Amino acid sequence: METIQRATIALMQDKTSSSVATFEDLYPEDVSRPAEKRDYWVWIYLPTLVGILVLVGIAFLIFRAGFGSVSVWADTSLIFMLLLAIILGLVLVVLFGSMVYGIVKLIAIIPVWFTSIRIVFWQAENTVQQAGDIVVRPFTVMKSSWAALQESYGWLVSIARIFKGETHD
Repeated sequence: METIQRATIALMQDKTSSSVATFEDLYPEDVSRPAEKRDYWVWIYLPTLVGILVLVGIAFLIFRAGFGSVSVWADTSLIFMLLLAIILGLVLVVLFGSMVYGIVKLIAIIPVWFTSIRIVFWQAENTVQQAGDIVVRPFTVMKSSWAALQESYGWLVSIARIFKGETHD
């Protein structure tokens, strides 16, 4: 058991050049300090105490000035609600304005980017159109030939009727 501890200590003390960080870099010295000695008072308790004192001071000033009427408190609460609505509205206006500004800038940039993409789509459209014409051509030729034969047959029948003396009446 003792040899394992010695080997572990030896490995921890052995610093190779290929290691990126050493054991001391990963675990600084102050981590080993007990939690009671850390500066919780400065970072947690002092701001909490200052906040409580500010609230108590505001409450003291309100009590000293008098409570006022219900209308005064209603007006005060309305002011606070309107301030919140105004701030949120301003945030929305700023967001909307920045979106409009961004769209205006993108409109100037997008045609440059998409010119090559448009050319590729135009070439693809022309290729598909040509392939479709090639595929459909035999069917259209057959149908148009059949329609021409039917029309010529009808023309020949009408000439034969005229020669027999029949009229269209």
